[in-house]
Amino acid sequence: TKNYLRTVVQDSNKMLPDGPMLLSPTSLLSAFRKEVIERKPYEFKIAALTDLKNLFPVKQPFYAGFGNRETDVKSYKAVNIVPERILTIDPNGVVRRADSIGYVSSYKGMAVDVVDYLFPPVIRNTKQAKEENRAVVQFTKPQVYSSFTHWRNAPISATPIQDIDLKEYEARRLHVANRPKK
Repeated sequence: TKNYLRTVVQDSNKMLPDGPMLLSPTSLLSAFRKEVIERKPYEFKIAALTDLKNLFPVKQPFYAGFGNRETDVKSYKAVNIVPERILTIDPNGVVRRADSIGYVSSYKGMAVDVVDYLFPPVIRNTKQAKEENRAVVQFTKPQVYSSFTHWRNAPISATPIQDIDLKEYEARRLHVANRPKK
């Protein structure tokens, strides 16, 4: 998997930055049993993410979580990644918020629209990074020591619309639409 991720290239020159790869410390058969037979792959992922989180001095070192299954969402929620930054990718490459509120995009759309707002800045500032065309984090403490974190307001959570609200709205809309016009 690690070698594969090093070969992923987008737009002929963009590669993934270096980062950790978390693998199950159990045998292949144990990992297979846990994931396929018991259908509990999130147990390892939650444990691994919790251990990783505890290595950092900040309360929340994770910016976002990407996954393609509901078990990934469950894992990210367990380590307190904010729902606004838990994203799922379907087989067609469509990226959306896991809670299905609002945001729908693609990897390319994210790169153009929101990557600078969602993730810490990166720069190719080492000779090796430039040679390999890899990005490295430029500012290591944006969650703690930046103007953005000092002056920002807490994000407002969107309130999901309940079915009852939709029914009431639709009834009012039809009533208004069916009134005789003057």
